[in-house]
Amino acid sequence: MKKKEKSVYQKAIDVFGVPFQRNRMIEECAELVQAIAKVIRNEDDIARQENPIKKEILRKKTKRIIHHFVQEIVDVEVVLTQMKLIIPKDIYQLEKSIRLNRLEKNIKKEIYDNSITKKSKLKSKSIKKKGNSIRNGIINSLKRKKKLNENSIRKMMIKKIQIDSGNPNSKTIINSAKRSKALKNHLKNGMPLKTFKK
Repeated sequence: MKKKEKSVYQKAIDVFGVPFQRNRMIEECAELVQAIAKVIRNEDDIARQENPIKKEILRKKTKRIIHHFVQEIVDVEVVLTQMKLIIPKDIYQLEKSIRLNRLEKNIKKEIYDNSITKKSKLKSKSIKKKGNSIRNGIINSLKRKKKLNENSIRKMMIKKIQIDSGNPNSKTIINSAKRSKALKNHLKNGMPLKTFKK
């Protein structure tokens, strides 16, 4: 902070007093909240507006709203700097460093979470694609009226379950064998395959 600026802030505290400047800070913060709300509302109005003429009017209005928003930021910064002069400097610096470290951790966590989510979505998409291709293979074989023996059906179904579950246990394999037998009976009777679709 420049010496001249600091001198002006200190004079404001000396002349108006600490209680008055605290109340002033409440007022300025409230005005800033209102200015932020206007910016958001104006952006939403532009996005919703379908009429090109009205949309252009709102865009022209945006410049004035942003200018008012910047004014309120400056007003808050002025009173905030005065509050910083009132409180002990070492306490302020300590709290600032704590919160900056917390922010840094949150940023790293967010980046990590986003990368994990992205990988998980790609893996899920790949598994689903493989599972669908096996299911479609069975359906296409039926459409072509090819006879599927029990072993080929069992292999297809077990492979699909392995892909869907990732790491199937023996119980899953037994269930898949029962499922394939039921499917074979379904095919013999010429019934639709609805119960075997996901």
